[in-house]
Amino acid sequence: MRIISGEYYDIQESLEKAHNPIHGNNNYGLQEEDRLVQRLGMMLNDDYICVRGAMVAKKLDADVLLIGPSGIWILESKYISGRIIKGHYGWHRGKLYHEIGGALTQQNDRLDNVESQWKREKEAVVRALRNRGLHPFQSPIIKGGVVFTHHNSELDLQEPVYAEVGDIAYWCHNISDELENRVLTGRQILDVVNAILQNARRFNPNNRSAVVVAEEFFSYKKKYLLRFIDRNKTNKVNESSFSGGIHDDKRVPCA
Repeated sequence: MRIISGEYYDIQESLEKAHNPIHGNNNYGLQEEDRLVQRLGMMLNDDYICVRGAMVAKKLDADVLLIGPSGIWILESKYISGRIIKGHYGWHRGKLYHEIGGALTQQNDRLDNVESQWKREKEAVVRALRNRGLHPFQSPIIKGGVVFTHHNSELDLQEPVYAEVGDIAYWCHNISDELENRVLTGRQILDVVNAILQNARRFNPNNRSAVVVAEEFFSYKKKYLLRFIDRNKTNKVNESSFSGGIHDDKRVPCA
């Protein structure tokens, strides 16, 4: 899986993060998002391109966009612990804690509508594709939902959800099940990535097109290959040692 930052980035730094994406920072939400990307990278080949943090509309970014043969996956990462409940009055979180004196109490915190945010991201991606003259893809091609990345979260869906939700293992399983379902060609994948990056440039002029990214990726790989050959080349075989290998059989007749 190839990883592209939705913002201006250094190509070598980005490629290094693709192999070891766990950043040494204190942003635990980002670290768990890194873990999601790492898990995806372990099961996907280079037919898939992951675009991270691309602006899809004004003040709206998509955490993880995964584009590959099985479709376009929009994954909104949420780092929330505790019991996450979808009830009649929307989303809220229940956390148990001990009061002074030892009494066990549950605290309910109201959460933003995580489904609504994902739906806005999906609509923005569809607009970006249409603005670049791409065919308005049918909904089965655009997939995804909300990923709850905290290791200590539990989903309690008491009411129907309008966007698919689950933890990292759930989404890795879902995407893995779709790998044989090929709905996009290699050219369409690059067209989608280019449309997303070009759209992001409207909100961040430092973003580059997929063409530039591909050229840099090729240049980096070419330099890497040349260095690899130089490190592993063997001594050149002396061609003169083969001079007697194949020749005409010119025998001197017996007297």
